[in-house]
Amino acid sequence: MKILYICNEYPPHKHGGIGSFTRDIAEGLASGNQDVTVWGLYDTIPTEVNEKINDVKVTRVPFPLVKSRFKHLFFIFILNLKLRKFLKEHTFDIIECQEWQGLLPVGINHPGFVIRLHGAAVFFDKLLNRPGNRLMHWLEKRTIKNANNIVAVSDYCGKITLSLVKTHKKYTVIYNGVNKTKLNRFKEANYVRYSIVFANSVLPKKGVLELAKAFNLVKAKFPAATLTIIGKLGYQENGINIEDLIKKKIDPQGLPNVTITGWLENADDVFHQLAGAHICCYPSHMEGFGIAPVEAMALGKAVLFMKNGPGPEVIEDGISGILANCANSCDIASKIITLFEGKMDAGYLGVNAEQRVEKFFDLKNVFVPNNISYYRKILSIED
Repeated sequence: MKILYICNEYPPHKHGGIGSFTRDIAEGLASGNQDVTVWGLYDTIPTEVNEKINDVKVTRVPFPLVKSRFKHLFFIFILNLKLRKFLKEHTFDIIECQEWQGLLPVGINHPGFVIRLHGAAVFFDKLLNRPGNRLMHWLEKRTIKNANNIVAVSDYCGKITLSLVKTHKKYTVIYNGVNKTKLNRFKEANYVRYSIVFANSVLPKKGVLELAKAFNLVKAKFPAATLTIIGKLGYQENGINIEDLIKKKIDPQGLPNVTITGWLENADDVFHQLAGAHICCYPSHMEGFGIAPVEAMALGKAVLFMKNGPGPEVIEDGISGILANCANSCDIASKIITLFEGKMDAGYLGVNAEQRVEKFFDLKNVFVPNNISYYRKILSIED
């Protein structure tokens, strides 16, 4: 199959979750002998760039940076104009784009046109009770309504998003995958007792402030407890940066046991930190899926995740991890303390977590085959 992914943040350029996802699926399918291309607009390049990265053909098209309140509309107009020109010159069996930012509000007249629901602005704004941008919401809704085929990264994300869009279209759930083979080399037999590690975007919506408050309760019970927070520290609230917001939540006597590393350029360093943790905590307020906790599960770690949203799809509570009310720091602390007291076995949770990743979330053996099977199905190609 010839597959096209539309992505404006493909690595190694500056990217977020969409860029990482697109790299993983593109390289995974390319390694399975699929013909994969990634196309997108970039305001950081003067001329078009065509390159091949790990068997994936990448086309980066220049886009002039515009300072205007209507810059996103202009971006979408140019993207659709240039994309349609590109599609006249190249043919594909599958054309896929995410719903976030509503990049294709008029759709694409193509039987293999797929929109993947990762968690759009309309999804997060509603569930996190944020006003959001009405234009962005409208563009995302139009993009979803004009999709021929819809994939969701979790059943929760699919169900809630389509209810907000007010469409009865069907969707297929394909969970995101992690490269378990790559992560295996970071696994460690031992861990630092009473150590808590958070490695994710350091934002209030990721529950980092609730985790900081929970740490006070944990440390009162276990004085040797430590908390390590890993991730970019760019967020500010009322002129106060996120690092200071976190420190304000922690009792002064607990601060020496807290390490806030900021962004670690080398991903290996992050995985080593996770591998040495007693528990890896991801107390998000909401996720479309949540790849970070799955990476820790693949390392055989005891993982705490959200009990709402897609949490129960990722973790079986008390079996392959721990689910908590992540809006409640007392509940987060209670679950961590239960583990530290030995009422739940970190080794037992870690073994089951790893097995669950192998069954549902492994990139090579589950995620890639599931996507190939789905693409073949919508193209009516017999296996």
